[in-house]
Amino acid sequence: MDKVLIVAYFFPPLGGVAAIRSVKYVKYLRDYGIDPVVLTVDHRWTRQPRDHELLSEIPADISVYRAMILDFDWIFKVMYGFKLMGLVKWLRQHVFYPEAERTWLPFAKHKIRRIMKEHRDIKALFITANPFSALSIGLFVKSRYNIPYICEFRDQWVGNPFRLNSDYPVRTLHIEIAWEKKILSSSAAWVCLTDLMYADIVHRFPTIRGKPYRIIPNGFDESDFPPIPVHKYTNKMHIVYLGSFYDRRQPDILWRAIQHLVEKNEITPDELAIDIVGRNTPHFVMGTYYRHPVISPMVSFASFQSHRQSIDRMISADVLLLFIASGVHTESILTGKVFEYIRSGRPILAIVPSNGLAADIIRNSKTGFVADSGDLDGICRQLSYACQLWREAKLEVNPNMEYIAKFSRKLNTEILSGLLHEVMDNESDHRNTQ
Repeated sequence: MDKVLIVAYFFPPLGGVAAIRSVKYVKYLRDYGIDPVVLTVDHRWTRQPRDHELLSEIPADISVYRAMILDFDWIFKVMYGFKLMGLVKWLRQHVFYPEAERTWLPFAKHKIRRIMKEHRDIKALFITANPFSALSIGLFVKSRYNIPYICEFRDQWVGNPFRLNSDYPVRTLHIEIAWEKKILSSSAAWVCLTDLMYADIVHRFPTIRGKPYRIIPNGFDESDFPPIPVHKYTNKMHIVYLGSFYDRRQPDILWRAIQHLVEKNEITPDELAIDIVGRNTPHFVMGTYYRHPVISPMVSFASFQSHRQSIDRMISADVLLLFIASGVHTESILTGKVFEYIRSGRPILAIVPSNGLAADIIRNSKTGFVADSGDLDGICRQLSYACQLWREAKLEVNPNMEYIAKFSRKLNTEILSGLLHEVMDNESDHRNTQ
């Protein structure tokens, strides 16, 4: 087997979509002739949520190295408590760019020196980002050990829609553009999640157009899903949202739609329950509806749950809520939860850009109802229709499983392994001709 160093900041026992993507790669890479060694953060020094159940996904004999971090999120949390939001924003945009996790880099590079001594047969490096600062580890390893690296973009860096829809400092943006260009130019290959992301990156950096790449979306692992049971209806229609609302993703238009339907007597407050599960602040999510006498009692919040618990919540929901706000380039956003949503077998209420990637996947998988995130009337129609089906105990979908199967985590890993072998073969050919 060919040995490859995987750099994944988010890795079990850290939880969340990024950690799941990384551990699924590690779980299946040996099936395709790749022996992974992992470098990740020491979870004891971070504020990230934990999911210890994911540790069982790591093969027992995989070498995992953990480097500490000076996690400034602890300090930022204290500053938020003192209402110093403006100072935190300034520090993030002028000092800790592209993100506060850059303080991990010196410790990660120190740990790499040990890894290279203990695993002298490593032939390539794969870095999955974000944090985007971790991609600079590729430059370090290439210059010091002459080992090629592949960088993976799970999200856009300088082209991120959340950044484009904010007042990000021009000077910082130019520094990051140069940083991203250097990393991509020096890489042996790269990975992104969607065709739109690929098109945007090569438009900004056309010199990388001929470089090997793969488009590997997020996905689901079939082994995570038990046989789908017969759905049990209760006296309320439970709409479940799994994940975090942040930046511009406040679902104010959903609360307006519910209020409108209640006022028109198309739904009654006692038949609707909305469960929001994840790292959320109720005051931010609810906005002006935080103490609304009708809407607020419908909504309940639960903290971050393990991946196993999240799958169980999906399967038992009446409706799964997917929300992506409208804005510049938001049609390219494709959150990781989409793929497990479509595999869950439950209907999805997708309040998303109607011309975007998420809408296309819901339509092609035949797993739900799509309403544009800027169309109040459309959201009202789809929510009212879902309620009517629920009252008749007919709120079901007939998924296109042939289409959904294309997003298997194992298939994703096979695609990645092909790119890793291509890079290592190219490097071997290059050295043989020298």
